[in-house]
Amino acid sequence: MTSTQHLVFLAVVLARLVVPLFIPRYPLPAIVAALIIDGVDQTIFQAFHVTQVLGVYQSYDKALDIYYLVIAYTATMRNWDDPFAFRIAQFLWYYRLVGVLAFELSGQNWLLFVFPNTFEYFFIAYEAVRVFWDPRRLSHRQLLWGAAFIWVVIKLPQEWWIHIAKLDATDEIAAHPVLATVLFALLAVVLTVFVVEVRRRAPAPDWRPRVRVDAPPSENVPEDRRDWLLATGEKAVLISMILVIFANIVPTSLRSIDLAIVVVVVVVLNGVVTELLASTGRLPLSLIKRFAAIVVVNAVIFELLYWLGRDRHVNVAAALFVLLLLSLIITLFDEYRGVRHRKLAAVG
Repeated sequence: MTSTQHLVFLAVVLARLVVPLFIPRYPLPAIVAALIIDGVDQTIFQAFHVTQVLGVYQSYDKALDIYYLVIAYTATMRNWDDPFAFRIAQFLWYYRLVGVLAFELSGQNWLLFVFPNTFEYFFIAYEAVRVFWDPRRLSHRQLLWGAAFIWVVIKLPQEWWIHIAKLDATDEIAAHPVLATVLFALLAVVLTVFVVEVRRRAPAPDWRPRVRVDAPPSENVPEDRRDWLLATGEKAVLISMILVIFANIVPTSLRSIDLAIVVVVVVVLNGVVTELLASTGRLPLSLIKRFAAIVVVNAVIFELLYWLGRDRHVNVAAALFVLLLLSLIITLFDEYRGVRHRKLAAVG
């Protein structure tokens, strides 16, 4: 590749890695930006004739989709004060994750239609409300109807188009330009009517438009052992599912069951080390320092597992990718679960 092509490739990859990190603090613009980058990355590569690495990149493309969505899920722990809204998002996230896992293990495309990615658009809708209003205004009925509308009206047709019909929007527009123009015009009219009706029916804004969400002040709130065990169990399940999916996407020699066992060991050992550091007062408080500490802990664990294992043929790039992703998920999950625990303790 030429130097320009290298720069384009690196810029796209860095954007896909860095932009999602802003989702917790700037949820709406960051996830929309991540969604757009995900949608145009292949087009950018084709425009600059970056074709030599597309095969490798496409194997990581799905993994990067999961990467920004799991950050969005941890952001709901940090930012969403309404327990009912959080539970809906939690269900939608794990429902989709089960579908992706089943698809990667079976290769059956219809599973992605049955398990649509409703979580992403529900997250966007909730954060769009936050720009002008306190989302706690939303009733249980409104939240359920909103999730159902996104599921049935938006995501099911989209998943059918992509995974069942296997149609390409660009090809269809080129093949039927008149019909595409009519449909786009109709969509514009529907959106205009929708916006007008929302503005007419919506209450007065609660604040000036804002997209930044600040976390509450950090303070120590005791957590009983039952809550800690439940959270550790969820973390083990979450990371196991994600990395089993990755084992079927990125190049790795690990079988799914081996990877799941490794993840459980890593999560348990991370929990033990974290508790020991916390009990001695040595646990770093800043998010970056905590991430660095967890990377070191996981690197040691990975090295031990490598020497204890029988297969020494390791893809270094894939191993580094998994190590950093695992450390990031553990860091964000622990940090933002702590934020959520403090919020619930303050309310209860």
